[in-house]
Amino acid sequence: MDIDYTPPKALILDDLVKELELEFDSLTSFTKKSLQKKLNVVGKLASIVIHSSLYLGLVACSLMYVTMLLLGIPLSGGLILVFGLISYAVYVFDRVTGFHEDFINHIERAFFIKKHKPFLLASGILSYAFALYLLSHVGISAMLIGSFPFISGLLYGTDWIPKKITRKYGRLKEVFLFKNFFIAVFWTVTLVGLCITYSGIAFDVKVGIVSLFLLVKVFLNTIVFDMRDTEGDKRKNIRTLPVRFGLDSTRKHLMQLNIVFGVLIFLVTVLGFLPKIALFINLITLYTHWYLSQFGKKDLRYLCDVIVEGEDIVMATFATVGLMFV
Repeated sequence: MDIDYTPPKALILDDLVKELELEFDSLTSFTKKSLQKKLNVVGKLASIVIHSSLYLGLVACSLMYVTMLLLGIPLSGGLILVFGLISYAVYVFDRVTGFHEDFINHIERAFFIKKHKPFLLASGILSYAFALYLLSHVGISAMLIGSFPFISGLLYGTDWIPKKITRKYGRLKEVFLFKNFFIAVFWTVTLVGLCITYSGIAFDVKVGIVSLFLLVKVFLNTIVFDMRDTEGDKRKNIRTLPVRFGLDSTRKHLMQLNIVFGVLIFLVTVLGFLPKIALFINLITLYTHWYLSQFGKKDLRYLCDVIVEGEDIVMATFATVGLMFV
């Protein structure tokens, strides 16, 4: 005798829920693994971009873009590319020649540079050669200005100063504060010099103010990286502002200087010495103030390699937004 039995609806629903839970767990496990693989790929790509100096090349392109807007000259994709290529090459050469020092301050980058040294050197040489080729179409003066960062980089990073003269220093980068001013000056001269040779503008009050703006921004940036490298600089007996006065004191002084300079740029813009787009570009003062306040709270490598280095990209973003309103 067949007996028809229909299980209670509650039992059917329970079984269905269990099956769905098992399917969801397996799907979740697969999704997690898939997501983890994607994150690993993204992480590796980010590591390559940052440690190889490609990121710095993009940052340099952003800075040239902002400089051209501040000077009020026509934008040139070629000139923006040239400065990006030059900056990439210079930082590649600096990191390749000094990667042994990174084993103290930045061990992950040191291993990356050591592993890919031949490729990085080749790419740096080709980048600089292509940049000079592009500048040859502008003129000899543009090529000379384009060569300035390379010559300055050699003077800055190589051990060429006779110890008999200084007794202490073999490289300019070891001289207290001089290295910060030196880096700020040679990048400012290159930026403004290339813009002048390209556009034919005269060196007037506006160009002088823009030059001062760039000088201060780059100078602040170099000191921020000295803050990151404090422990390594102490071991190597290199005197920097953070080593001499401490991280907290240096940070406070940089924040004060940043605010004062931001107010000055605002005033000269209102008075008509700079184009109105400078008001939007000057918003970078707030960004700088924010990341300086994060020292001691966030991972220093991430803060410096991404947030601080990316300052010029943020500045270019502010400028691009500003173009819609001015």
